[in-house]
Amino acid sequence: MKNPIWDSKDCALVLIEYQPGVLDFVYGKDKKVIELNARTLATMARRMEIPVVLSTVAVKMGVDQPTIPSLKAELPHVNEIDRTSMNAWEDEAFVAAVKATGRKKLVMGGIVTSTCLTFPAVHALSEGYEVTFVEDAVGDRSKEEHDMAVMRLIQAGAVPNDTVAIITEWFRDWASPLAQHAREVFPEYLVEINTIKGHPLPRGQGKTRRWPESRRTSCSPARRGLPCVAGSQVRRFAGSQVRRGARVRAVRAAASVAASGSSFNPSKQECQPSSKKFPP
Repeated sequence: MKNPIWDSKDCALVLIEYQPGVLDFVYGKDKKVIELNARTLATMARRMEIPVVLSTVAVKMGVDQPTIPSLKAELPHVNEIDRTSMNAWEDEAFVAAVKATGRKKLVMGGIVTSTCLTFPAVHALSEGYEVTFVEDAVGDRSKEEHDMAVMRLIQAGAVPNDTVAIITEWFRDWASPLAQHAREVFPEYLVEINTIKGHPLPRGQGKTRRWPESRRTSCSPARRGLPCVAGSQVRRFAGSQVRRGARVRAVRAAASVAASGSSFNPSKQECQPSSKKFPP
């Protein structure tokens, strides 16, 4: 029985035809979402040392341009394999590159879904490879064409997935050394993806400003990344510097700072270290 887990040490990432001319054909989904998800997959694969196969079509023929710059920038040492065939698996150099990874589990993305992804994915499955496709990193000319391709992929045996799910499955344990890469990449990714989709920003991201370590003191609010305030400035800073959902807590915390005897410097908007230690 095949292992159903998509561990980073077993996978190769295969990205096909993320080119300006091909991306222009995508209307069924938001192009910015597709580009961001493909770029994030590439970033995490590079950080986790997952081999990547990157392919284009018809660049040498002068028909289209190379891989979009934002994606290629994340894979500076990966050579693009340019083809003329619509089915990447019918290109000898492409298949050789996949085999050279030594991996049998392929995490695939390609635009458009119905041809550039489906053709090689189904072909790879027929030759004994396992395939998962990242649905939110691909798209097609219309939603109907994309959905039909997804059904064909699933029927052929490919596993549907999404960007965050496959990345977290690559490491699966927040105590793993690989998890540090996710902790570094996910905050910015979540802000970007929610901004594009018009969703609320993740809690603690966006407008909330954390103070640098050099400006934090022993007082509790500053150590939590909140402004350090005392006296008559309590309400003004609690309202302007802290996100709305934390105002009441900030006022109480700031009042405790004032009670501790910390001296507040309004010109620098910081308080001097207090001899009294507060719990973290």
